[in-house]
Amino acid sequence: KKAAFAAVVALANTLVERHHDRETVARRVALAALAPSVARLSRAIVPECAHRHSAVRAAALRALDALFDAASDAVVREIVAPGVAPMCYDRTPAVRAEFHAALERWMRVENRSAEEETTEENAVDARSNAAAPEDPSSPEDPMDHDDPMALSTASSRLPPGCALPHAPVFLPMLLTGVADEAEGNAARALALVEAVGEENAARLRDGRRKKTQSESAGEGDDDPDEASSPSSP
Repeated sequence: KKAAFAAVVALANTLVERHHDRETVARRVALAALAPSVARLSRAIVPECAHRHSAVRAAALRALDALFDAASDAVVREIVAPGVAPMCYDRTPAVRAEFHAALERWMRVENRSAEEETTEENAVDARSNAAAPEDPSSPEDPMDHDDPMALSTASSRLPPGCALPHAPVFLPMLLTGVADEAEGNAARALALVEAVGEENAARLRDGRRKKTQSESAGEGDDDPDEASSPSSP
């Protein structure tokens, strides 16, 4: 299992290279290519987060982390979050420390919404249907896709003052680390919580700035005819 998870990590990191957190066209293409398999891979990996060997649990966490950027909101909320929750109380301090670091990174990620995932799936289905006739003997597996009607986007459910889509899910998990019995873990978890707060504040400021700029631009475009017409004598 450790070897399999290592292979998943290597493959995902090859396809989803982060380039120092700068979004690139190549990375977006890689994310889209990996996305259709993320739900199935995640379902296969999350049970190992409770494996009896700490090395396997750590490997499973790294595999999920490698796949995370390609996951949708639905996959994060319905598969990843419940699957990793027991790691809050993992019996190995090193695994808990790695888990805390992953939580902090995950809260900075903005995954595809359920609507975006459905649009992509519909496009893929349309291309597949055009290429091959429908086979009535092969019914669709209901576990292959998440129900977009049952899962709203993360951003639509954010409480006031929260700009990080996954903070409502993962911040409570990270806060358990502040009370970690290992003092080093607790100190690092507190620093990670503070980093999340700083990131949230920065995004809120950026959102307010963009809103102000948008409103200013809208006011300038209110009366284009008046601005272009000559003044009356």
